Amino acid sequence: MKKYNIHFKAEAYDDFNDIAESIYFVSQSFQIAEKYAKGILSTINDLSKFGGSIALCQNKSITDVYGKFVRRVDYKKVSIIYVIDDGDIYILKIRFAYSITGM
Repeated sequence: MKKYNIHFKAEAYDDFNDIAESIYFVSQSFQIAEKYAKGILSTINDLSKFGGSIALCQNKSITDVYGKFVRRVDYKKVSIIYVIDDGDIYILKIRFAYSITGM
């Protein structure tokens, strides 16, 4: 089984922090925000094992922005947009699923 190295683009790292803050703001619970953030990171970490098995994204609004080789995986209501290049996974964007279109 191929193991991928995972890299965050700066924008994706900022997206992750923004989502964690948004969840805390809405829930007013550090524990809920922390659990959600850990779930997102766990999903991203799992990509190192099975990231290549995820089909290429067919959503035109996503492929128009990120190219035809982009992939998308979801954790609850958060979408993680990534590409695979030379055995490495690059996390491009992390957004609430409903805000993916129209970026």
